[in-house]
Amino acid sequence: MKTKITFKAVIFFLFAFGLCLKMGAQNNAVQEQVLNYKKLATKKGSNYFDIVNSTRAAFNLRKSKKKGKLTLKEIKEYKHFERWAYFWRDRVDANGAFPSQVEGWKNAGLLDANYSKNNNAAKQFSGESWTNIGPQTNPVPNDYPNPPQLGRLNTFWRYVDAGNANNNVLIVGAPTGGIWKSTDNGATWAPKFDTFAGIGITDIKGSSSDIGTPGVLYASTGDYDATDVLNSIGVYKSTDMGDTWVATNLSFDLSGAQLLGHMVVYDDNTVVVATANGISKTTNGGTTWIEKFPGQTGRNFGRMASFGTNIVVSDGFEGLSFSTDSGETWADIFAPSSGGKYAIAADESGNFFIQKGDGQIMQLDLTGAGSASNLGVIPSPYDPQGGYNQVLLKRGGIIIGGSVNGNHSSDNGASWYTSLNGYKSTPSDPGIYMHSDHHQAGYLDTGLSFWFCHDGGLSFINYTSPTDQFPAEVYKSEGVINTQVYTISINPSSGTNDDFIMANQDNDAYSKESGQWVSMAAGDGVASAIDYTTPNIRYVGGTEGSLTRSTEALGFTGNHIGENIPKPGTAQFVWPLSLDTSNSTIAYGGFDDLYKSTNISTTTSTDPNAIWTSLNAGAGSPIKFDNQGMNIAVVGTAGLRRTSDGGATWSDISQPAGVEINSFSIDAASASGNTIYATAKGYVSGSKVFKSTDGGANWTNISGTLPNILMKKVLLKQNQTDEYLFVATELGVYYKSPTVTNWTKLGNNLPNVIVNDMKINYMNNKMYIGTYGRGMWEINIDNSTLGTKETKFTVEPKIFPNPVVNDFVNVKLSSQTSKVDYVIYNIVGGAIAKGSLTKQGNRINLNNPAKGVYIIKLNEGNKVSTQKFIVR
Repeated sequence: MKTKITFKAVIFFLFAFGLCLKMGAQNNAVQEQVLNYKKLATKKGSNYFDIVNSTRAAFNLRKSKKKGKLTLKEIKEYKHFERWAYFWRDRVDANGAFPSQVEGWKNAGLLDANYSKNNNAAKQFSGESWTNIGPQTNPVPNDYPNPPQLGRLNTFWRYVDAGNANNNVLIVGAPTGGIWKSTDNGATWAPKFDTFAGIGITDIKGSSSDIGTPGVLYASTGDYDATDVLNSIGVYKSTDMGDTWVATNLSFDLSGAQLLGHMVVYDDNTVVVATANGISKTTNGGTTWIEKFPGQTGRNFGRMASFGTNIVVSDGFEGLSFSTDSGETWADIFAPSSGGKYAIAADESGNFFIQKGDGQIMQLDLTGAGSASNLGVIPSPYDPQGGYNQVLLKRGGIIIGGSVNGNHSSDNGASWYTSLNGYKSTPSDPGIYMHSDHHQAGYLDTGLSFWFCHDGGLSFINYTSPTDQFPAEVYKSEGVINTQVYTISINPSSGTNDDFIMANQDNDAYSKESGQWVSMAAGDGVASAIDYTTPNIRYVGGTEGSLTRSTEALGFTGNHIGENIPKPGTAQFVWPLSLDTSNSTIAYGGFDDLYKSTNISTTTSTDPNAIWTSLNAGAGSPIKFDNQGMNIAVVGTAGLRRTSDGGATWSDISQPAGVEINSFSIDAASASGNTIYATAKGYVSGSKVFKSTDGGANWTNISGTLPNILMKKVLLKQNQTDEYLFVATELGVYYKSPTVTNWTKLGNNLPNVIVNDMKINYMNNKMYIGTYGRGMWEINIDNSTLGTKETKFTVEPKIFPNPVVNDFVNVKLSSQTSKVDYVIYNIVGGAIAKGSLTKQGNRINLNNPAKGVYIIKLNEGNKVSTQKFIVR
């Protein structure tokens, strides 16, 4: 996959570089490009490759000027950009044009022109059901002073039971995890929005007060804060306190999908909602919506606060507007200027306040044309990450400004204290630990009690007084499974649910060890591996090639940091790591090239050259690769390459006509790894999955009945006589087998969620997946559940000795009438030996195998035998 640098991009870069040489303009030019990539992407004719190349150039100029010593704020800005680039990388077409964010949902039949459909993305399912395996509760902190939690929540609604607080109803909305409800004040939770497209929620509001009749609930969909993952499918409505939801008639043309923001709900039928291009209002429960602030194209209205008939709303470009008649008419206080958002709050007296992107608090006057005046000083530090996380509260003599951390003031902003500290690491650090990055907040009971939705979940906070610097926190969203996973790893030797790793966006990484999930430090965890021979040796990768190895007998338990493995070069933001399928002490890592390590499990060196050896693959920086023994196929920034001799020599892989490949899966049993499966990026109808039997020189399209949705990964089930294929998509997993020849949705009970990674445990015949927004799941993939029944040998061949005590295993056949082919696989599906048996008694040399469990697959015509044996 070659990086595309267009003439337009070169001109843009040279122009930006020239500006940046001028002292007075340098910082502004760099900052404008750094912050405006999302805005540029919305313009007609915008090009992904131009935007990525020019924005990276701007970041590199910034790094160069500061000699790589960026502030935490600048690091976070860079991280958000690279997340955006990663999200769109597989979606844009070969020329860099952006598709609609809802393209896949539309193609799968989840949406019609009114966004009102509610059905699954495929009509057929295998008979099995998916089971979530966690974590369902926060992982053990593991001595991590600021540990990861379950994942980001955007919004919260509560109904108070006047007689018994244990019966309070709590409802939360997640950016990629849907709506969750608790009827026992947060003790248990259940999902309520899983079958809708995208399952992203920005805001939930109800027509009732906390105590009284429940009323009607409304939800605005999508993810206003992030903007790069899920667009809105409209406003939805519930009349049974969140158990079921139906679409209102606020919808958009499918080609013009957009974001929705916050809402004001006055009663069962009257709702005001912020939209991308204005303010809409319904007075009949969502049957009809009327635009109340026309002519505001491209402003991206989002954050909103109200008191009585007064409403204040901000947009994504530093614009601020207000209404004094319940949203009927509107006027600007600040016209939109450049980039940035405001947090908004109304106090108990009906006074309105905003906090700007630089942290300055302003008090609003809504009389006449409206005005704003500064209040207090800017808290330090204050970092809303370009408006990604930003909340404001004012009540009872306290002001709380939430961004990365939560600062509060008891003297109208004259001084500030960090009482909610997402990076608290020692007792002397200010405040209490509460997960960073605040997305919405509000008031609870009387006094100084508040709720916060942040990147870790939902917290209730209580200050004893306005000067309290150590408020009490209660984490309320245990059981809301909404972790955003990049990659997973399994220990296939266990055959149980006890040995896993999840590498997560925003929430570091989790390792399940001895029956419990424990926390690991990773920042954004993007890569992971478990040594399948010695499972206490585990690896977790952060962004751009950072990597740590476990040090404890139980893996990372007792040491959440692990030992650093230095990197030989800068990798992609989300980079690939894999252990060799024949020898678990060998690792492959995608940095500026594909590298190999033969001592990764034991090294203590700080010199990357003593650990990693470049394989000179010629594919540029690897994006993804598959390795099966000596056979490796790489998708890189400079093209597609493969080797069949462990990297000694490399050759090109061609692209199928009209598409670009984004993942590979090699048949471990094929000669020289010549049988390769691939998925294609983007939305090209009928061109989703391909097969090659000549090492990628030529391709056969095997897309069949797959809908035109995004393909994330392809996986061949190894050690099978016939072909069993699986693809991870943006809407679950599909499979095909010898008898199920049409691609079929795998399993029931899985939400409509992106599947980023999948692994097979050959010991228990289960598949495990990591989802972007709903944690980790498993399903049985025994051949009989996939619609296939293999013919057994009349008399089962005998495998002995078992356990094997030397290099040889014997196979005795009851009789011999024709050739019997065999392949021996280890527990990760790696083929370690293969050949043919031509007599009744046979001796196979295993060539000094590692200790562990192996699988031998015997095939005589249509007769199959699969048996396990142990090597000691």
